[in-house]
Amino acid sequence: MTGQALRPVAALILTGILHAGDQPGHLSEDDWAETVGAALSKSVVRVYQYNSEDRLTGTGSGFCVSEDGLIATCLHVIGESRKVVVELPDGTRHEPREVVASDRNLDLALIRIDRQNISPLPLGPQDDPLKRGEAVATMGNPLGSDRALATGVVGVPDQHLRGVRHLQVNIPVEHGNSGGPLVDQQGRVRGIFTAKSATMMNIGFAVDAEYLRGLLDSPSPIGIEHWMKIAKLPPEDWLGMPATQWQRRGGRIEWKAGMTPGAATSGTCEWRGDYPPVPYEIAVDLRIEGGQ
Repeated sequence: MTGQALRPVAALILTGILHAGDQPGHLSEDDWAETVGAALSKSVVRVYQYNSEDRLTGTGSGFCVSEDGLIATCLHVIGESRKVVVELPDGTRHEPREVVASDRNLDLALIRIDRQNISPLPLGPQDDPLKRGEAVATMGNPLGSDRALATGVVGVPDQHLRGVRHLQVNIPVEHGNSGGPLVDQQGRVRGIFTAKSATMMNIGFAVDAEYLRGLLDSPSPIGIEHWMKIAKLPPEDWLGMPATQWQRRGGRIEWKAGMTPGAATSGTCEWRGDYPPVPYEIAVDLRIEGGQ
């Protein structure tokens, strides 16, 4: 993702794109990369994220997974309560109709646009995982570039980050690759990059594509109008002080404030609606970030 309002997280969605009869087999790197790149260029999209003032806050990537307008990307690329616009390879722009599925822990999301006959990318086989040293490719929109192709090799095929299975890939990725595809030599989706190394050059981390398969198999559609309100606290139900710093995320109420060592910061959030019948339970989670 690019943009000052977004943290430096680069995600790449890995997808495959060739039919069985088109598989390049044992081709030279230039030959298979050219073949895969041509297929990726028909499916990879650019994703724009805007803030509440309709200002562009970041640009990421995504790819088509079905002909009827289903797009895969990263959750941080579309954000919560954010306006999103998808630009297809033909240059047309579309606002999503719904968020079909999302998972914050995986940093994955599926969105649907009103468009038919787009070029989807197939997922890789479940029984043939990538091995260390295998060649891979990706396409995305790094640092403002348009559908840039990059190749590399698998470094660590089974690495767990925050309890989620990733592939560590030796490949040049930058902010803006978030949500873009990484594929094997047959053009099949193998993972979804959610981060790049902050300390090593040309190292990316891709969520295993099997997690994306799980989202495809278990959709939970949310209309885009409701999604745009998912992080807001209705004033008729909640009173937050300071009101501008409270938000709802995934069913939880969060309040964020900058803190410095030794500084005291406080806030309250008051429920103004009807209480549920007794007995009921209330749970509070407290996490302080940025302090000592």
